[in-house]
Amino acid sequence: MGGWAACVADLLLPRRCAACDGWLEIGEPSALCPACWRTFTMPSGASCGRCGIPISSPLVLCATCATRPPAFDVARALGLYLAGPAVLNPLARAVRAVKFHGHRAAAASLGAALASLILLPADALVVPVPLHSSRLRERGYDQAALLARACARAAGLPVAVRALVRRRDTPPQASLDAAARRSNLAGAFAAAAPLEHPTVALVDDVLTTGATADACTRALRAAGAARVVVLTVGRTP
Repeated sequence: MGGWAACVADLLLPRRCAACDGWLEIGEPSALCPACWRTFTMPSGASCGRCGIPISSPLVLCATCATRPPAFDVARALGLYLAGPAVLNPLARAVRAVKFHGHRAAAASLGAALASLILLPADALVVPVPLHSSRLRERGYDQAALLARACARAAGLPVAVRALVRRRDTPPQASLDAAARRSNLAGAFAAAAPLEHPTVALVDDVLTTGATADACTRALRAAGAARVVVLTVGRTP
């Protein structure tokens, strides 16, 4: 909805910001308030030319990308994902609203914002990091697919939500270090068919060690992708 129809809807059913839970202004087009959007930034200064994590100048790559380059070409995020025991920043709250509560309006707003992170060529394809079928049945939605659809729509690009398949249901990654994550995901993803698009924008909610994005990229490259750009809402520091 737009214009007067959206305003009437907001009058009848006021909406709250997906990040701070404050009331949204009548007619606000986003699912997040302007104050929360303003916090969605990466730290100023140097960042890794590959994975996008903040680094100290004059370095060009972070230590991880310099010693073990990821399969993807570049990764960019809207901002830092801060979810420690004493802090949960607005971006992390917005991501959790999408990931754990299926907040589709927030997914639409965040996914559309991903399209502005990097200029994609007209022949690019948007692909989400897939959930395993058992996890999808349990949850009822795929948060990365929601983000990818919104990103593709905003960028005017095609999206293929089933381009990648998750061949096995891997244990949760949260408690694993980088090496264990890579081992956990080895061979977990495969392309459903050969790709006709040379550039793929791989979409997910958060980039942590990059192990998931790396595993997906290897599957995409095996299917014919020449360049893979990773777009996520959050990036862990």
